Amino acid sequence: MKKKKYGIQERSFQEIWFKRYTWLEYSVSNDATLRFWYYLFKKYDKGGRQSDDTFTKRGCSNWKNALERFNYLVRGVNSCHNNTRIQFKAFQDQRNSVASILRSNTREMEVAYRIRLTVSLNMTRFLLKQGLSFRGHDESSSSSNRGNFLELLQWFSELNDDVSKTLFTNAPANNQMNSPQIQKELANACASEVTHAIVNDIGDKVFTLLVDEARDVSLKK
Repeated sequence: MKKKKYGIQERSFQEIWFKRYTWLEYSVSNDATLRFWYYLFKKYDKGGRQSDDTFTKRGCSNWKNALERFNYLVRGVNSCHNNTRIQFKAFQDQRNSVASILRSNTREMEVAYRIRLTVSLNMTRFLLKQGLSFRGHDESSSSSNRGNFLELLQWFSELNDDVSKTLFTNAPANNQMNSPQIQKELANACASEVTHAIVNDIGDKVFTLLVDEARDVSLKK
């Protein structure tokens, strides 16, 4: 290692520093310490401060104050040093990184949501086509008959394992896709689609509406 004079003393880079600061890299040609991964992932820290270029371009070669400089870089948990360290570790192990796990979980949640939505919509279409009611008198979990919509969902989930994994207790409490409000919104969406299809089919043709004015048992039209 090259030595530099600081007054009457001579100092140089010490190999033992590699054990204490595992992130250090030493350039023999430049006689300076660098950090390659710091160069790749350097960004602003959470306080808005950006790291300097000492360890990415010029290198640190002030051996008199080297340890003080190394310790200053590490600082708190939100420092540039620790942020880049986390990013470098994630880059090395992308499969198990936090960002990768979050992306995977988000994707699984999206798939589960689509399954719940599709099944609920299919139940809605069936009930509308058959002219059947949706709600039940008692829709509590202890009820023997929770109404056509919920009973159909329960029946279908028992036949399909993929659906069963996404419904009722296996779904987030705020994303069940089977509440009365959701049922109304799905029914309204189906009604809008039917109306749109009828209007497109009629186009600019002449049409009439036939209204049944027969009274029911309550003598109301």
